[in-house]
Amino acid sequence: MRQLVFRFGVVALVCFAAGEAVAAISLVRQYRLGEADAGALVGLPGNPTTTDSAGGVPAVKVGNTTYDVGLFSPGSGSTLSMQFENVDSRYEAPAALLGVSDNFGIEAYIMPDPFTAFVDGRPFYNGGDGIPTNAPSDGYGLLISRGTYQGLLGGVALLPTGVAAQPGVAVDMALVRDSGVTTVYINHVAVANSLAAPSPTIGGDKLAIGNFLDSGALPPFAGVVDEARVFVFLPGQFDPGDLSPIPEPSTLVLGALGIVAVVACAGRRSPRT
Repeated sequence: MRQLVFRFGVVALVCFAAGEAVAAISLVRQYRLGEADAGALVGLPGNPTTTDSAGGVPAVKVGNTTYDVGLFSPGSGSTLSMQFENVDSRYEAPAALLGVSDNFGIEAYIMPDPFTAFVDGRPFYNGGDGIPTNAPSDGYGLLISRGTYQGLLGGVALLPTGVAAQPGVAVDMALVRDSGVTTVYINHVAVANSLAAPSPTIGGDKLAIGNFLDSGALPPFAGVVDEARVFVFLPGQFDPGDLSPIPEPSTLVLGALGIVAVVACAGRRSPRT
């Protein structure tokens, strides 16, 4: 057991195995990026639309995408994922959660392309397109900038994590707003937070997976995205155990977060009853 824990990141998996709280989130959007798409097979081009298994709002393909193998934790049930190119390559849909400013989350598995020198981009974002300023005008999402993972509250704040986005290494990344505090999680570990209030999404905004619409502000993301979700919950009821299972292997990232994981374990709330 000790060797297994050591292999997959020391403390974080100990927390995970010790027992997660009963899930309290409600999925608003769930893009599995393969499993729910008719005829999807590894190596085939992505379908013209990818299925939303939660809200029934399909996302439409722009540019070239390719179904890839499920690289992530068996606990997620993932057998397929989506590869995005280092060009204008994405799926987009109308934005979720219009007007909502608290008690929500956005999450995805992200793996930067191991064969691309630049890993920056916005692999999952829900908000305004930012044209012509090339910066999101509202909303929130998951960002890679200067080679590190960051949360982004469009038009409001960046949430730097200091965690390197390593090509070929998958992470589960989430931005969660709970009772007035926005927290970024990498593999269930809280790595950044902010009291800044997000600017809610409005009509005409987009949800984009792969490359956000104003990708001229950053090099377009190249890599794999999977299990992209948007969810809500009652105030104070979110627990990191509600997130998708930690991807494997994630040794390098979890090793870098080992000390933080100890603190997270110590401070975790007891399971809800």
